[in-house]
Amino acid sequence: MGIILLQLTNSVVVLLLGVGYFYFRKITKSSQLVVTGEEEDQLLDKQYKRSITVSQMINSACILSLGAMAIGFIIVRESSPAIPLLSFALLVCSVLSTGIVTKSVTLANPTRPIPNWAKEDGAFDAMDEGERHVALKAYYKVYKIVMGLLIISILLAMYYSVLTGQSQIMSIIVMVVLLLVMVFSYLSVIRRER
Repeated sequence: MGIILLQLTNSVVVLLLGVGYFYFRKITKSSQLVVTGEEEDQLLDKQYKRSITVSQMINSACILSLGAMAIGFIIVRESSPAIPLLSFALLVCSVLSTGIVTKSVTLANPTRPIPNWAKEDGAFDAMDEGERHVALKAYYKVYKIVMGLLIISILLAMYYSVLTGQSQIMSIIVMVVLLLVMVFSYLSVIRRER
């Protein structure tokens, strides 16, 4: 069962990479079109949505291939070593493909400055006020979701340990540390900015 799920996950990663490259190709072709007025606005909107799709596909492929590699290494490394190796290869491909995410944003809106990711506020400096508002709402929503999921995960790991007798203390410690880092980082930024 584990082998089938890992193979299915690897297939999904290949599909995600393929869709990401498909949309990147559409962005590349559309960026060469010469349009004006309302058509230009529609094209920019379509290009922006496509660049978001590229980002979703490539980032999802990275995450799934990382998970498949880690789980495959744990459960099938001796019986089927090719599966975690394939997952590792897909992870490398996914990480290398993250370069097209930035390129797709640049092609989708060539007048927009590329954020300086080395600076703490580099991404925000490249946004206008409306985009900052949308980004902050999204970040706060993600913060709340991740906080809730970490708390639920800690509780599930505790119950799993009790019910199966397999200690999950290390994973609980890691999740607690992540929770603490998130809370203190969030609150320290709020305190500093007020």
